[in-house]
Amino acid sequence: MHKRMPLDEKQEMVRRYKDGESSEEIARIMGRTGAGVRKALREFGIELRSAVYTEEIKREVVAMCDTHTIVDVAAHFGMSTTTVSRILRKAGVSLFVGRKIS
Repeated sequence: MHKRMPLDEKQEMVRRYKDGESSEEIARIMGRTGAGVRKALREFGIELRSAVYTEEIKREVVAMCDTHTIVDVAAHFGMSTTTVSRILRKAGVSLFVGRKIS
């Protein structure tokens, strides 16, 4: 059973998002899921930003994955593991040959 999210917590999420934090960063900080944060933001009429990563950040993600897990890289850059995996796939990096997923 899911607990209903308190209004003050939702308002804090809105404030943080408007201050530039990503939904994933907010989720990690507040102990919620990214989906829960995005749902709360939409309830307040907040238009969600699309994450646009520069080529430099994408190169850093690929380089860091040589020595770190995808989970560690995602936490470092404040993005989801799905986003890291997507960046790696588009860069032609194999996700399963000698690469830790978690």
